[in-house]
Amino acid sequence: MRHTPSRVTMIAAVIGACMLQACASAPLSLGPQAEEPPAIAVQDTLRTSAATLVATARQEGWRLEDEREGGAFALLGRLVTGAESAPEAGAEAGEPVEIYLLRHDMAPAAALLADITLADALARDVIDAGRAVAVSEADLSRESIDRDIAEIEAALIAARRARAFFSAVENELALRGSLRRELQVSTALIRLDARIETLASTADALAARRWGNLHSTMS
Repeated sequence: MRHTPSRVTMIAAVIGACMLQACASAPLSLGPQAEEPPAIAVQDTLRTSAATLVATARQEGWRLEDEREGGAFALLGRLVTGAESAPEAGAEAGEPVEIYLLRHDMAPAAALLADITLADALARDVIDAGRAVAVSEADLSRESIDRDIAEIEAALIAARRARAFFSAVENELALRGSLRRELQVSTALIRLDARIETLASTADALAARRWGNLHSTMS
């Protein structure tokens, strides 16, 4: 006779998976860490600009993956509540593109154009600050540059996800015959593509600055 695992057993298993997931995502510490020196002004600007881009993208839902669904933590929630699937009703449920179009049902194309323009401006702010850090003559520690690189890479990921999301919204509007300002939207997306490439190059410049610092330290 085959025994099926109880709900308690399944919850315990998922909790274990969640703990492993949290441990895997935590930075590995091999010993006492030196205190990071205070950031210079351009580093503060870079970190603030990058965090603003990431937070705005998350708040506005500029991504195709729904952070509320999937993963071990979502499974744990369904096991605890007894729900078989994620909620279907409500303004915040459903596919991200559908949610976006419902939120901007009066003028979706205008909202899309405005959001692409905003994402482009936020990415430009990160680029300007990143370039300033890369060429700064200040004596920057390896640890502080590592943090700057992590911040700009997070912004780069958010920008790329936003670009994919905007493209999906554009395609959906075109399928529905509701795409207005088509040329403006297309031009804005091309401009955002170029901005993302520049953002990636700026991250590379910071990595080169870090390598230069490391090389000079070893010399």
